[in-house]
Amino acid sequence: MLRSLRWLGLALCCTLPILGSCKRASRAPDPFGEAVAAADKVWAARASTGSVDAAERAYTALLAQRPTAGAVLWRLSRVAWSRAMIEPARAAKWHEVGRELALRCVAAAEPVAEGLLVRGDRLGPPVVLDEAPAPCRVYAAAHVVGLVYMRGPGAALDLEDAAPLLAGLPEGVEPAVQGWTSARLRLLQGAEPAAAREAMRQAVAAEPGVRFYRAEAMLAFPDLDGSLPPLLDDPRWALENAAFPR
Repeated sequence: MLRSLRWLGLALCCTLPILGSCKRASRAPDPFGEAVAAADKVWAARASTGSVDAAERAYTALLAQRPTAGAVLWRLSRVAWSRAMIEPARAAKWHEVGRELALRCVAAAEPVAEGLLVRGDRLGPPVVLDEAPAPCRVYAAAHVVGLVYMRGPGAALDLEDAAPLLAGLPEGVEPAVQGWTSARLRLLQGAEPAAAREAMRQAVAAEPGVRFYRAEAMLAFPDLDGSLPPLLDDPRWALENAAFPR
């Protein structure tokens, strides 16, 4: 019966002009989205080109066109995250850069901007973060935690922003970065060691070809060694892996 009704609807659509055409509407061109996709290809080729510079230039050019484009801001923050792995001695600098880019993205969401007018420069209640792009929240939290991790207790006040950024995020959004951030935040706070251990394990499982997450897991929880997935030889991460021994 339902099949008959569907066929009847199709027939009416194709025979009665008042119901319009049955042709599927063509998707409107999206030059900016296509340009982002093209920049993503440059990013994916970073290992073969030996640098993230070309991808950074491509994303920066797009940001000049749309300074509040969340899709570009979080990608540039991701570039900074990779640079922090590529240049561990300068990681604090890259965490600062990545934090500012990601927080610009978070603050561009209207509910966040309204909350910041009330709260000042902190991201706790009544700031509503749900409408901020999830990848921006992940990288903002990661860079905040990374900075505190690098600088020590003197920067601990910044951790107040990390927990709200992570709260309620879908697990599948940048899972390795999210897992590391969740684990390292708990360790810095001295809270929930079992949850921190599991989050660190999940970070390694999400990107078993990235040595940074494995090194961090083993540093914090040496007993994880036997439960971690094997290290994959993933050529995509050759630049990021160069600073970390096998």
